[in-house]
Amino acid sequence: IGVILVLIVGNYLAYLGRRIPTEFNESKWTAMAMAFTLEAFVIGLPVLVLANGQPVPGYIIKTFCCLLVPGATVGLIFGPKVAMA
Repeated sequence: IGVILVLIVGNYLAYLGRRIPTEFNESKWTAMAMAFTLEAFVIGLPVLVLANGQPVPGYIIKTFCCLLVPGATVGLIFGPKVAMA
């Protein structure tokens, strides 16, 4: 519950900073990364609970969550910077 609350507050703060007039304003990308993480929690946890007691599906779900969330975060935060360079 605490992680989801922190993600919601972070998304709100990124929304407030969306119009900061700087060249390196990345609040849009940070908000998208946090929204993706929140979405992974909201979708992944119920699916993981449904797969409780089955080791192979549980392992696959955990693996996809562990790969997709950091990959999307890194891609959304560093991807635009690499594209601008």
